[in-house]
Amino acid sequence: MDKNQKSFYGVGKTDKEGLNKSLARTIADKMAREEIRKIFTKYSEILVRDYLISISKDDPDEDRKKKELEENVKDLTVNLLTDITIVDRWTDHSDHVTYSLARLDLDRFKSNIQQSGDMGRHIRDFIRDNAEKEFDVLEKTRRQRRRRD
Repeated sequence: MDKNQKSFYGVGKTDKEGLNKSLARTIADKMAREEIRKIFTKYSEILVRDYLISISKDDPDEDRKKKELEENVKDLTVNLLTDITIVDRWTDHSDHVTYSLARLDLDRFKSNIQQSGDMGRHIRDFIRDNAEKEFDVLEKTRRQRRRRD
């Protein structure tokens, strides 16, 4: 993996004693994916906010574009799960906790957006042009919170 590659990461865990290995891994994987979905929801809010700001108030298609955007964001969140990969797992046998590490690669996400036939061209172009910038804003916010904590 490229050290400079931008990705979203999520950690999931299960600590239920007595689960078989397969079920414990499945639960931890699901929790890791859910963590990325939560992060991505915040990321989507930033993209939506900036997209809405970019629509001119004089644009005759403003209402249609806003409605289309809402539908596309819902689809993005659902389709997102197919882009998330589990990159590592670990089990602490001393306390029966299984962990999973999931990743959503930003370049893969952007590529899938560009190939989406269901999304309006203007929204695809906006996401392509702003995805990395918004990722950086989210990352900067995360670092600032980490310093405060």
